[in-house]
Amino acid sequence: MFQNDLKKVVAYSTWSQLGYMFMSCSLSSYSNKIFHLFNHAFFKTLLFITAEYVIHAFENKQIMQKMGRLLKLLPVSYLMILINGHWL
Repeated sequence: MFQNDLKKVVAYSTWSQLGYMFMSCSLSSYSNKIFHLFNHAFFKTLLFITAEYVIHAFENKQIMQKMGRLLKLLPVSYLMILINGHWL
């Protein structure tokens, strides 16, 4: 909530998902855990690739307060983040 660096925000959001995965292990629902693991890996990869593309487009600046007008400048990246459903 208080982080300004785009890559750190994406990395910290992974911790909550890991908590869900460990909770499902304790409930012995291994098939759900495996599904969540693969689903999480796919979408987190999509989010990291899109974040790197946005950082590159903004001349290697990672501070989110300086990243405005993403829809106009990078419509494909905006769509990928919207599809991912994790805009932080």
